[in-house]
Amino acid sequence: MTAMEQAAVGGFVTVARASEIAPGTVRVVEVDGRSLCVGFTEDGDWGAIDNVYTHDGGVLG
Repeated sequence: MTAMEQAAVGGFVTVARASEIAPGTVRVVEVDGRSLCVGFTEDGDWGAIDNVYTHDGGVLG
């Protein structure tokens, strides 16, 4: 089962442990060949976006 299939069933795919990403930082991870930026804000919120700068096709992280 691919990671994206696991996400469809369980809602999430584990890409890192919370202790591996410090508050206020971003980590680039790969899921099924897709590059993502996972961020942990200093306020304690998590987020993830595609690792693509859409204006020039470059990477964010």
